[in-house]
Amino acid sequence: MADTKGYTVLIVEDEVPLLETYAEILTGQSYTVLKADNGYKGLELLEQNKDQVAVMILDLMMPGMDGLEVLRKIKADAAKYGNPPVVVLTNMTSERVIKEAFMIGANSYLIKSELEAEDLLREVKKFENGTGGAATGNPGTDAPSAPTTDTPATDNPASDAPAAE
Repeated sequence: MADTKGYTVLIVEDEVPLLETYAEILTGQSYTVLKADNGYKGLELLEQNKDQVAVMILDLMMPGMDGLEVLRKIKADAAKYGNPPVVVLTNMTSERVIKEAFMIGANSYLIKSELEAEDLLREVKKFENGTGGAATGNPGTDAPSAPTTDTPATDNPASDAPAAE
């Protein structure tokens, strides 16, 4: 296993049990973890730690400020927030939402209901040495990671509801 000491991951997730689970997975691998339970706190932590955050894990469905709005703010003001790679972690499988997240600037998109600890670690490791690029983990490839889902994504707005968020 590569040495992960010194890599800081910011997790923005409103469901505290999930936030704690993700943090435990990452701290168990020696990552430094910053935790925010809403978008506003996530932006505040990112602004305060923009030079340390190596990757951000971002939920989409949160009260107050959703993850897409957080992503828009980060990408619109790199001077304020830095430009960390953003891994979206959600249960939203709508093709429209997935495309929007990538168009705004997400580097990767994972589906919570199908996530294993190894998947989260693999995705975060892609960005450790700055070579994650568009989150493919494959050098020389510019395409972003496809969502990890067997659920067909559709443009049907009714499919925007989370499976078990």
